[in-house]
Amino acid sequence: MNKIDDVAIPLMGFAGFSGAGKTTILEKIIAYLTAKNINIAVIKHAHEAFDMDREGKDSYRHRQAGAAQILISSVKRYAHLVDVKQELTLSDLIAKIQGADLILVE
Repeated sequence: MNKIDDVAIPLMGFAGFSGAGKTTILEKIIAYLTAKNINIAVIKHAHEAFDMDREGKDSYRHRQAGAAQILISSVKRYAHLVDVKQELTLSDLIAKIQGADLILVE
């Protein structure tokens, strides 16, 4: 169990080789649980550098110009992209989750 703001949030992890079906099983679990009104958060580890920005987009251009953080917001969602000096720990990442009933970690 993880304890954030004095509220215990259950945590469930999934590990396996690439191509083993982790994402497929997680999709089914997430769909099942959200149908039961359970608020799910997922923490996904990427083994290599990744970028959610696309070349030519304003946020990409801002990062290329040197911004270390970009917060993109719309009516439906927001994303906060932060450059880090070292990989965050699982505890660090869990602490960033807000309002979840269950955290799934892949």
